[in-house]
Amino acid sequence: LCDATGGTFGLSLGGDTAYISHDADANDIKESLESLTMIDDVSVVFNNGKTTACAPFDGSAAGDFSVTFQSLSGMSGDLPLMTVESSGLDGARHVDITTTVDGDAPLRGSLKLSFRGAVSEAIDISLANNELANAIDSALEALDTVQQGGVIVSEVNLANGGFEKIFRIEFQGSGVGGNVESLMVVPEHLLVL
Repeated sequence: LCDATGGTFGLSLGGDTAYISHDADANDIKESLESLTMIDDVSVVFNNGKTTACAPFDGSAAGDFSVTFQSLSGMSGDLPLMTVESSGLDGARHVDITTTVDGDAPLRGSLKLSFRGAVSEAIDISLANNELANAIDSALEALDTVQQGGVIVSEVNLANGGFEKIFRIEFQGSGVGGNVESLMVVPEHLLVL
């Protein structure tokens, strides 16, 4: 929301600021935001019948627009809230930024697992869940601390899940015995390559 009557305001993301005129239309706002280093593509939609970035509060609404991030460089998922610099505005100079929908992004990268001191090869976590379950199973069974057929890896389905990947890992067989030590995700900074 912006209820100013003149001037410009800045919207910042990742330390970079786009300056926008109070009377900017959707295309002007889009072009300004896409000039930021990390923003590749956004969509801008006006709300409550407004057609400019800012408009004086009329008793029910002020200037109101929504920004949807379509593509960013170096960021994905739930983004930090944009910040505003409003000292260049005339009038009430009130600008309010809120999150309408939290971002969500697919997992990517790799991890290594450790069991009883043995460390697995890297496992690509961007694989589809069934492929990832098989990759975890294979990586664990390749360890000299796990017998062949000594692990069952199954996907845990979440009713309202996003891109989370949760698996149940069951150790079985005579090679495990008793209380089973924790399976650990190996932090990259502790790996000896």
